[in-house]
Amino acid sequence: MSDVKLMTYDLIDRMNLAITNARPIPLTGKVVVDREEFEHILRQLEENIPNDLQQARTFLKDIEKLIRDSKAQAENLVNQANEQAQNTVNQANQQAQDTVNQANQQATLTVNQANQQASDMTRNATEQANAMVADAQARAQAIIADAQAQANNLVAESEIVTRATAQAQEMLDNAHRECDDYSMRVHAAVTQMVEQADMALVQQLDSLRALHQEINMNR
Repeated sequence: MSDVKLMTYDLIDRMNLAITNARPIPLTGKVVVDREEFEHILRQLEENIPNDLQQARTFLKDIEKLIRDSKAQAENLVNQANEQAQNTVNQANQQAQDTVNQANQQATLTVNQANQQASDMTRNATEQANAMVADAQARAQAIIADAQAQANNLVAESEIVTRATAQAQEMLDNAHRECDDYSMRVHAAVTQMVEQADMALVQQLDSLRALHQEINMNR
């Protein structure tokens, strides 16, 4: 047996003997030992540790340090990946919000244009209808005036006045009907334009909602 092993066994025996001869503490399973003696024995044990064991101990410490460094590096990589993923999600959300804002602006512009066109068509239709009524009234008045003049000259021929008045009234009624029909057609056209604009707006908003939902699902 080598001297190192003999020395190690001797130091272990000294420790066991010191524990055996130590003064016990009453009511406990503990004993009082000489601290300086045990520290001296432990230092001798450390000095008698073979070099290969010391190298193995150093190697284990290096491995533990490498493991700690690897864990720290892995945590840093995970944190960087999470940060990059969060930045990507934030950018996607911002792009989606920008797209929604642009769609809202475009939809508002489309509705405003449709309203403006409807207002212009309504105004033009009203002006044209008023012009048609005014023209019909002027022609009716001219016919009535002419008939009245003839009636004054031919009092006995009252039938002329009656026919002229009926004709004038018929022309006036026709003018009113044409005006009403034209107003109805204009109103229907305006209503159709507004409905088409509303449908386009709804479709754009549905597409944006679907895009936003897809982005949230891919987060």
